[in-house]
Amino acid sequence: MLACTGNPEPTEPIVQAPPLVEPEPAVPSFDAWPGTPELLPAPSRVAASLQTHGIQKACAEYAARVSFKTDVSVSTVAAARTGAEIGALVVEAPVTEPAKLAERVQRIQAGLASLNEESLALQDTANLLVFLSQNPEPDQVSVQLDQLHAKLLMNMEAQSESELLPVLLAGAWMQTYLLMAQGLEANNNPGPGHALFFRPVVGQYFSGYVSSVGQGTIPSGMLGPLEETLVHLRVVTEKDPMSAEDLATVREGLEDILGML
Repeated sequence: MLACTGNPEPTEPIVQAPPLVEPEPAVPSFDAWPGTPELLPAPSRVAASLQTHGIQKACAEYAARVSFKTDVSVSTVAAARTGAEIGALVVEAPVTEPAKLAERVQRIQAGLASLNEESLALQDTANLLVFLSQNPEPDQVSVQLDQLHAKLLMNMEAQSESELLPVLLAGAWMQTYLLMAQGLEANNNPGPGHALFFRPVVGQYFSGYVSSVGQGTIPSGMLGPLEETLVHLRVVTEKDPMSAEDLATVREGLEDILGML
């Protein structure tokens, strides 16, 4: 009887399937402070290494040319520049007059303030400026910096989730390495490069950062060159002894990265 009627047969409603949403790729975890002291060597250890290889004076002369505007609005740039100033300070401290060191500490303080106005390190830099104003002897400066370093190591655990700590450390390491490379070239002595630069633990730390959270925090224009420089550093610094060409590769790569700041 239904077949004879003029009414159409009822149809099932068409249900549109929800569009497929691709899940966002998970960002690999990264510990900004894995508790490895080698990531933050004592100033006296750096000074002893430079002195052993006879490049302390030459490195300090190049460090005197390093000057960054650290209080900028882009936090990653501010952190990297502040780190670079710290690296220069550690290199030049044993042989540079206190008034010049104070100028650098002021830039470091400005950078730290731009990153965090409540940072406990601001009081430490203020105390260091007071100390430098008393025109201390070089050995006293070294002792003071080592004391600050020991205090900093005790507080690093609280920074294990900081996205900017690896950037600051990278700035310090790159500037220190660049000054070392310039010092070796000035003395026409690339051989000690392996002893000064080959730090697998440090390289693994920065490579891990770049491949994880660094993908979202490092400016895109710097990311590729930084990855390339890390690869070159790992390959070249494995050589013992390093050649003049190897040393030039290290210097040029670091100059390119720091020049972007």
